[in-house]
Amino acid sequence: RPSLPQGTEDTDRVVIYPLSSNVLWNEAPPNTVVRATVGREGRLVAQTEAMSTSVGTVVLGLVSNAGGFYFQPDDVLLLQPLSGAGVRLSIPDIRADLDLMGNQIVGTSPEDLDITLALDDLDPVSGATVARPVDVQPVRNGVAFKFPLQGLRDSRPGDSAQLRFRSDGVVYRLPVAALSVEARL
Repeated sequence: RPSLPQGTEDTDRVVIYPLSSNVLWNEAPPNTVVRATVGREGRLVAQTEAMSTSVGTVVLGLVSNAGGFYFQPDDVLLLQPLSGAGVRLSIPDIRADLDLMGNQIVGTSPEDLDITLALDDLDPVSGATVARPVDVQPVRNGVAFKFPLQGLRDSRPGDSAQLRFRSDGVVYRLPVAALSVEARL
């Protein structure tokens, strides 16, 4: 069974992790096999099957014959149980990056997606990374958006955050990070 990234408390209908191959479906028929397929430009590029739980939740880790799989814009995801209605979704073009110089998160997404931000912090007790939701709205200009971080954090290499794009019960969770490289001579 595939594992989901930390912070998978979403109760939305479908949760998609575009930078991995995982999908969480919270409204599958209970105790049934669910098949997930991804089409790209008219051809099958990834698929998998998994059994839903007694409450209708299923985690699907998609696999490609060509090796590693990641969602791309305009991929078509089909979640189809052996019995009952399926779900068909087109993957939107969402992109984001942590801009260290501007101390902000910038990106693009369709305008109908609501975006929320959580900054990653280290838990002082366990040392684990935890996502801390912040109450800030993105500044939008058409499909472009930015989250100014002034007053929240001074960005530095190694920082990371989680973006949550949501529309009609479907969530796309996207991590962003500022790379940190250490070189010793």
